[in-house]
Amino acid sequence: MIRRPPRSTPLYSSAASDVYKRQFIDDSPIQITEMANSGKLSLLYMQPWNDDIKERNNLIKIKNFEEVEKVIKNYTRNE
Repeated sequence: MIRRPPRSTPLYSSAASDVYKRQFIDDSPIQITEMANSGKLSLLYMQPWNDDIKERNNLIKIKNFEEVEKVIKNYTRNE
């Protein structure tokens, strides 16, 4: 018998919640580039070792986690 965890989210989803599911936050240049190339909204937590990564449409640099909500809201408006 396969046991599944209880569903914690409603069956329906809004456009905003879809963006939250498609986002990725990391400080690894390799991981963030792969995720951005796959089409996910990729938020690069800025660090000295990823300074050479260039921003683009779905790859956005952030300085702190307070910026995350602002960036996602702005991204959903422009999508």
